[in-house]
Amino acid sequence: MLQKKQNYYLNFWKGLACFGVVFFHTRFPVYTLDGILQSFFRAAIPLFFMVSGYFCYGEDRGVVEKKLPAKIKRIFWINLGGCLYYFVMQLSIAVFGDSHGSMADVIERFQMMFNKETMVNWLVFNQDPFVHIMWFTSALLYCYLLFWIINHFNLYQVSYGLIPVLIVIHLVLGNVLVLFGIEITKIFYRNFLLFGFPFFMLGNWLHKHQKGILEKLTEEKCKLIFLPGLVLGVVEWFLMGRHEMYIGSLLIVISVFGLSLHQPEKKKNSFITKIGTEYSLFIYIVHYSLMLVMERFAEKVIIPGSKAYYVYYFARPFVIFGICLMGAWIFYKLLSVIKNRRKK
Repeated sequence: MLQKKQNYYLNFWKGLACFGVVFFHTRFPVYTLDGILQSFFRAAIPLFFMVSGYFCYGEDRGVVEKKLPAKIKRIFWINLGGCLYYFVMQLSIAVFGDSHGSMADVIERFQMMFNKETMVNWLVFNQDPFVHIMWFTSALLYCYLLFWIINHFNLYQVSYGLIPVLIVIHLVLGNVLVLFGIEITKIFYRNFLLFGFPFFMLGNWLHKHQKGILEKLTEEKCKLIFLPGLVLGVVEWFLMGRHEMYIGSLLIVISVFGLSLHQPEKKKNSFITKIGTEYSLFIYIVHYSLMLVMERFAEKVIIPGSKAYYVYYFARPFVIFGICLMGAWIFYKLLSVIKNRRKK
Protein backbone atom coordinates (compact mmCIF):
# COMPACT_ATOMS: atom_id res chain seq x y z
CA MET A 1 0.00 0.00 0.00
CA LEU A 2 1.48 3.33 -1.03
CA GLN A 3 1.72 6.24 1.39
CA LYS A 4 -0.20 9.27 0.14
CA LYS A 5 -0.42 12.18 2.56
CA GLN A 6 -0.14 11.17 6.20
CA ASN A 7 1.79 8.14 7.42
CA TYR A 8 0.62 7.47 10.96
CA TYR A 9 2.88 4.49 11.49
CA LEU A 10 5.95 6.59 10.67
CA ASN A 11 4.82 9.14 13.24
CA PHE A 12 4.33 6.32 15.74
CA TRP A 13 7.97 5.32 15.31
CA LYS A 14 8.97 8.99 15.57
CA GLY A 15 7.19 9.09 18.93
CA LEU A 16 9.19 6.08 20.13
CA ALA A 17 12.35 7.56 18.64
CA CYS A 18 12.02 10.83 20.54
CA PHE A 19 11.82 8.82 23.78
CA GLY A 20 14.88 6.95 22.50
CA VAL A 21 16.79 10.22 22.22
CA VAL A 22 15.86 11.09 25.81
CA PHE A 23 16.94 7.63 26.90
CA PHE A 24 20.33 7.48 25.24
CA HIS A 25 21.25 10.86 26.72
CA THR A 26 20.18 9.84 30.23
CA ARG A 27 20.99 6.09 30.24
CA PHE A 28 20.41 3.36 32.82
CA PRO A 29 22.88 2.55 35.62
CA VAL A 30 22.97 -1.18 34.68
CA TYR A 31 25.53 -1.61 31.89
CA THR A 32 24.02 -4.67 30.16
CA LEU A 33 20.45 -3.37 30.12
CA ASP A 34 21.68 0.06 29.07
CA GLY A 35 23.63 -1.48 26.18
CA ILE A 36 20.66 -3.44 24.88
CA LEU A 37 18.34 -0.41 24.92
CA GLN A 38 21.01 1.95 23.59
CA SER A 39 21.69 -0.31 20.63
CA PHE A 40 17.99 -0.24 19.74
CA PHE A 41 17.43 3.50 20.19
CA ARG A 42 20.50 4.42 18.12
CA ALA A 43 18.20 4.06 15.09
CA ALA A 44 16.29 7.16 16.24
CA ILE A 45 18.38 9.91 14.61
CA PRO A 46 18.72 8.12 11.23
CA LEU A 47 14.94 7.67 11.29
CA PHE A 48 14.36 11.41 11.85
CA PHE A 49 16.58 12.30 8.89
CA MET A 50 14.94 9.67 6.68
CA VAL A 51 11.44 10.92 7.48
CA SER A 52 12.47 14.48 6.56
CA GLY A 53 13.93 13.33 3.24
CA TYR A 54 10.96 11.11 2.53
CA PHE A 55 8.48 13.98 2.78
CA CYS A 56 10.65 16.21 0.58
CA TYR A 57 10.13 13.98 -2.42
CA GLY A 58 8.02 15.18 -5.31
CA GLU A 59 7.75 14.14 -8.96
CA ASP A 60 7.52 17.78 -10.05
CA ARG A 61 10.81 19.55 -9.25
CA GLY A 62 9.13 22.94 -9.65
CA VAL A 63 6.61 22.15 -6.93
CA VAL A 64 9.39 20.84 -4.67
CA GLU A 65 11.37 24.04 -5.16
CA LYS A 66 8.37 26.17 -4.20
CA LYS A 67 7.74 24.19 -1.00
CA LEU A 68 11.34 23.95 0.21
CA PRO A 69 11.79 27.59 1.35
CA ALA A 70 9.02 27.17 3.93
CA LYS A 71 10.70 24.04 5.32
CA ILE A 72 14.07 25.77 5.38
CA LYS A 73 12.65 28.83 7.11
CA ARG A 74 10.87 26.69 9.72
CA ILE A 75 13.92 24.63 10.68
CA PHE A 76 16.10 27.76 10.67
CA TRP A 77 13.92 29.44 13.30
CA ILE A 78 13.64 26.24 15.32
CA ASN A 79 17.41 25.85 15.28
CA LEU A 80 17.96 29.50 16.19
CA GLY A 81 15.39 29.33 18.99
CA GLY A 82 16.97 26.19 20.42
CA CYS A 83 20.45 27.71 20.33
CA LEU A 84 19.22 30.87 22.08
CA TYR A 85 17.49 28.70 24.68
CA TYR A 86 20.74 26.91 25.55
CA PHE A 87 22.75 30.12 25.39
CA VAL A 88 20.46 31.64 28.01
CA MET A 89 20.69 28.44 30.01
CA GLN A 90 24.49 28.61 30.06
CA LEU A 91 24.36 32.19 31.28
CA SER A 92 21.79 31.21 33.91
CA ILE A 93 24.10 28.50 35.20
CA ALA A 94 26.88 31.06 35.42
CA VAL A 95 24.69 33.60 37.25
CA PHE A 96 22.66 31.30 39.51
CA GLY A 97 25.00 28.32 39.75
CA ASP A 98 27.76 27.45 42.17
CA SER A 99 29.77 30.58 41.37
CA HIS A 100 26.80 32.78 42.44
CA GLY A 101 27.07 35.15 39.53
CA SER A 102 30.84 35.42 39.44
CA MET A 103 31.83 37.70 36.57
CA ALA A 104 34.87 35.48 36.00
CA ASP A 105 32.55 32.50 35.41
CA VAL A 106 30.36 34.50 33.01
CA ILE A 107 33.42 35.64 31.03
CA GLU A 108 34.83 32.11 31.00
CA ARG A 109 31.60 30.70 29.61
CA PHE A 110 31.53 33.36 26.89
CA GLN A 111 35.07 32.47 25.95
CA MET A 112 34.24 28.77 25.88
CA MET A 113 31.17 29.30 23.70
CA PHE A 114 32.48 31.95 21.33
CA ASN A 115 35.98 31.41 20.03
CA LYS A 116 37.49 30.54 16.67
CA GLU A 117 37.46 26.78 17.22
CA THR A 118 33.84 26.58 18.43
CA MET A 119 32.63 28.80 15.58
CA VAL A 120 34.38 26.62 12.97
CA ASN A 121 32.96 23.48 14.57
CA TRP A 122 29.50 25.04 14.58
CA LEU A 123 29.49 26.30 11.00
CA VAL A 124 31.33 23.37 9.41
CA PHE A 125 30.47 20.36 11.56
CA ASN A 126 27.13 21.50 13.11
CA GLN A 127 28.57 21.25 16.64
CA ASP A 128 26.78 24.03 18.49
CA PRO A 129 28.93 25.74 21.16
CA PHE A 130 26.36 25.53 23.96
CA VAL A 131 25.56 21.91 24.86
CA HIS A 132 25.98 20.20 21.44
CA ILE A 133 22.35 18.98 21.42
CA MET A 134 21.43 21.37 18.61
CA TRP A 135 23.75 19.67 16.13
CA PHE A 136 20.73 17.74 14.80
CA THR A 137 18.62 20.76 13.82
CA SER A 138 21.69 22.48 12.40
CA ALA A 139 22.52 19.39 10.32
CA LEU A 140 18.88 19.12 9.20
CA LEU A 141 18.96 22.76 8.09
CA TYR A 142 22.07 22.04 6.01
CA CYS A 143 20.37 18.96 4.53
CA TYR A 144 17.42 21.07 3.38
CA LEU A 145 19.74 23.67 1.87
CA LEU A 146 21.79 21.01 0.09
CA PHE A 147 18.60 19.34 -1.10
CA TRP A 148 17.45 22.65 -2.62
CA ILE A 149 20.64 22.67 -4.71
CA ILE A 150 20.14 19.02 -5.68
CA ASN A 151 16.56 19.63 -6.76
CA HIS A 152 17.33 22.90 -8.55
CA PHE A 153 20.15 21.40 -10.65
CA ASN A 154 18.62 17.91 -10.88
CA LEU A 155 21.52 16.15 -9.12
CA TYR A 156 19.38 13.33 -7.74
CA GLN A 157 21.24 10.42 -9.31
CA VAL A 158 24.61 11.66 -8.06
CA SER A 159 23.17 12.18 -4.58
CA TYR A 160 21.55 8.75 -4.47
CA GLY A 161 24.86 7.19 -5.52
CA LEU A 162 26.60 8.88 -2.60
CA ILE A 163 24.29 7.36 0.01
CA PRO A 164 26.20 4.08 0.62
CA VAL A 165 29.56 5.82 0.27
CA LEU A 166 28.82 8.39 2.98
CA ILE A 167 27.28 5.82 5.33
CA VAL A 168 30.32 3.55 4.98
CA ILE A 169 32.67 6.47 5.68
CA HIS A 170 30.66 7.29 8.81
CA LEU A 171 30.83 3.69 10.04
CA VAL A 172 34.56 3.43 9.34
CA LEU A 173 35.42 6.68 11.12
CA GLY A 174 33.03 6.20 14.02
CA ASN A 175 33.03 2.44 14.54
CA VAL A 176 35.52 0.31 12.61
CA LEU A 177 38.61 2.33 13.55
CA VAL A 178 37.74 1.84 17.22
CA LEU A 179 38.43 -1.87 16.80
CA PHE A 180 42.01 -0.93 15.90
CA GLY A 181 42.39 1.41 18.86
CA ILE A 182 41.87 4.60 16.84
CA GLU A 183 39.41 7.14 18.27
CA ILE A 184 38.33 10.06 16.08
CA THR A 185 36.48 13.08 17.44
CA LYS A 186 32.83 12.50 16.63
CA ILE A 187 32.22 15.90 15.05
CA PHE A 188 34.10 14.57 12.00
CA TYR A 189 31.43 11.93 11.35
CA ARG A 190 28.40 13.19 13.31
CA ASN A 191 27.48 16.04 10.99
CA PHE A 192 25.18 16.86 8.10
CA LEU A 193 27.43 15.31 5.44
CA LEU A 194 28.29 11.94 6.93
CA PHE A 195 25.24 11.38 9.09
CA GLY A 196 22.31 13.59 8.13
CA PHE A 197 22.56 13.83 4.35
CA PRO A 198 22.87 10.11 3.44
CA PHE A 199 19.81 9.21 5.53
CA PHE A 200 17.90 12.25 4.31
CA MET A 201 18.52 11.16 0.72
CA LEU A 202 17.83 7.51 1.57
CA GLY A 203 14.35 8.53 2.73
CA ASN A 204 13.90 10.51 -0.49
CA TRP A 205 15.09 7.58 -2.60
CA LEU A 206 12.71 5.22 -0.81
CA HIS A 207 9.80 7.51 -1.66
CA LYS A 208 10.79 7.71 -5.31
CA HIS A 209 11.09 3.92 -5.70
CA GLN A 210 8.46 3.07 -3.11
CA LYS A 211 6.22 0.89 -5.26
CA GLY A 212 9.01 -1.35 -6.53
CA ILE A 213 10.70 -1.57 -3.15
CA LEU A 214 7.51 -2.63 -1.35
CA GLU A 215 6.97 -5.41 -3.88
CA LYS A 216 10.38 -6.85 -3.01
CA LEU A 217 10.62 -5.82 0.66
CA THR A 218 7.46 -7.46 1.99
CA GLU A 219 6.11 -6.99 5.51
CA GLU A 220 7.43 -10.43 6.46
CA LYS A 221 10.93 -9.51 5.28
CA CYS A 222 10.79 -6.22 7.19
CA LYS A 223 9.95 -8.11 10.37
CA LEU A 224 12.73 -10.64 9.73
CA ILE A 225 15.28 -7.82 9.35
CA PHE A 226 14.38 -6.28 12.71
CA LEU A 227 15.62 -9.01 15.08
CA PRO A 228 19.05 -9.50 13.41
CA GLY A 229 19.42 -5.71 13.50
CA LEU A 230 18.74 -5.62 17.22
CA VAL A 231 21.11 -8.53 17.94
CA LEU A 232 23.85 -7.10 15.75
CA GLY A 233 23.48 -3.69 17.41
CA VAL A 234 23.91 -5.27 20.86
CA VAL A 235 27.02 -7.14 19.70
CA GLU A 236 28.45 -3.92 18.27
CA TRP A 237 27.71 -2.11 21.54
CA PHE A 238 29.73 -4.62 23.57
CA LEU A 239 32.53 -4.73 21.00
CA MET A 240 32.95 -1.01 20.41
CA GLY A 241 31.08 0.76 23.20
CA ARG A 242 28.75 3.72 22.87
CA HIS A 243 28.66 5.21 19.37
CA GLU A 244 26.38 7.32 17.22
CA MET A 245 25.18 4.49 15.00
CA TYR A 246 25.68 0.79 14.37
CA ILE A 247 25.21 -1.48 11.39
CA GLY A 248 22.39 -2.97 13.42
CA SER A 249 20.83 0.51 13.52
CA LEU A 250 20.66 0.48 9.72
CA LEU A 251 18.75 -2.80 9.71
CA ILE A 252 16.36 -1.58 12.40
CA VAL A 253 15.57 1.70 10.66
CA ILE A 254 15.06 -0.02 7.29
CA SER A 255 12.76 -2.54 8.98
CA VAL A 256 10.53 0.03 10.72
CA PHE A 257 10.51 2.31 7.68
CA GLY A 258 9.46 -0.56 5.44
CA LEU A 259 6.69 -1.59 7.84
CA SER A 260 5.48 2.01 7.94
CA LEU A 261 5.25 2.21 4.16
CA HIS A 262 3.27 -1.02 4.05
CA GLN A 263 0.86 0.05 6.78
CA PRO A 264 0.59 3.86 6.79
CA GLU A 265 -2.73 3.79 8.67
CA LYS A 266 -1.49 1.59 11.53
CA LYS A 267 -1.40 3.21 15.01
CA LYS A 268 -3.48 6.08 13.65
CA ASN A 269 -5.14 6.80 16.99
CA SER A 270 -2.18 5.95 19.21
CA PHE A 271 -1.04 8.51 21.78
CA ILE A 272 2.55 7.73 20.77
CA THR A 273 1.61 8.67 17.18
CA LYS A 274 0.34 12.03 18.41
CA ILE A 275 3.66 12.57 20.22
CA GLY A 276 5.60 11.77 17.06
CA THR A 277 3.39 14.02 14.94
CA GLU A 278 3.25 17.11 17.16
CA TYR A 279 5.74 17.04 20.01
CA SER A 280 8.87 15.12 18.98
CA LEU A 281 11.01 18.11 17.99
CA PHE A 282 10.10 20.09 21.12
CA ILE A 283 10.98 17.10 23.30
CA TYR A 284 14.26 16.65 21.46
CA ILE A 285 15.31 20.25 22.06
CA VAL A 286 14.16 20.68 25.66
CA HIS A 287 14.96 17.31 27.26
CA TYR A 288 18.69 17.92 27.59
CA SER A 289 18.18 21.07 29.65
CA LEU A 290 16.00 19.15 32.13
CA MET A 291 18.64 16.47 32.37
CA LEU A 292 21.31 19.06 33.23
CA VAL A 293 19.12 20.66 35.91
CA MET A 294 18.22 17.31 37.47
CA GLU A 295 21.87 16.27 37.50
CA ARG A 296 22.90 19.34 39.47
CA PHE A 297 20.32 18.60 42.16
CA ALA A 298 20.99 14.85 42.19
CA GLU A 299 24.71 15.34 42.75
CA LYS A 300 23.94 17.28 45.92
CA VAL A 301 21.21 15.15 47.50
CA ILE A 302 21.69 11.54 46.31
CA ILE A 303 24.42 9.29 47.66
CA PRO A 304 26.12 7.24 44.88
CA GLY A 305 25.41 3.52 45.21
CA SER A 306 22.37 3.98 47.48
CA LYS A 307 18.87 2.68 46.68
CA ALA A 308 17.77 6.23 45.96
CA TYR A 309 20.63 6.49 43.46
CA TYR A 310 19.37 3.51 41.42
CA VAL A 311 15.71 4.54 41.67
CA TYR A 312 16.62 8.02 40.43
CA TYR A 313 18.64 6.79 37.45
CA PHE A 314 16.03 4.23 36.42
CA ALA A 315 13.21 6.78 36.69
CA ARG A 316 15.10 9.71 35.17
CA PRO A 317 14.37 9.15 31.44
CA PHE A 318 10.66 8.61 32.11
CA VAL A 319 10.41 11.68 34.37
CA ILE A 320 12.23 13.88 31.85
CA PHE A 321 10.12 12.59 28.98
CA GLY A 322 6.91 13.19 30.96
CA ILE A 323 7.87 16.75 31.90
CA CYS A 324 8.88 17.52 28.30
CA LEU A 325 5.60 16.10 27.01
CA MET A 326 3.61 18.27 29.40
CA GLY A 327 5.74 21.28 28.46
CA ALA A 328 5.18 20.60 24.75
CA TRP A 329 1.41 20.41 25.25
CA ILE A 330 1.38 23.72 27.16
CA PHE A 331 3.72 25.38 24.63
CA TYR A 332 1.59 24.48 21.61
CA LYS A 333 -1.63 25.38 23.41
CA LEU A 334 -0.21 28.84 24.08
CA LEU A 335 0.86 29.17 20.45
CA SER A 336 -2.64 28.22 19.37
CA VAL A 337 -4.18 30.84 21.67
CA ILE A 338 -1.81 33.53 20.36
CA LYS A 339 -2.59 32.65 16.73
CA ASN A 340 -6.33 32.73 17.37
CA ARG A 341 -6.08 36.16 19.01
CA ARG A 342 -4.10 37.52 16.08
CA LYS A 343 -6.76 36.27 13.66
CA LYS A 344 -9.47 38.07 15.64
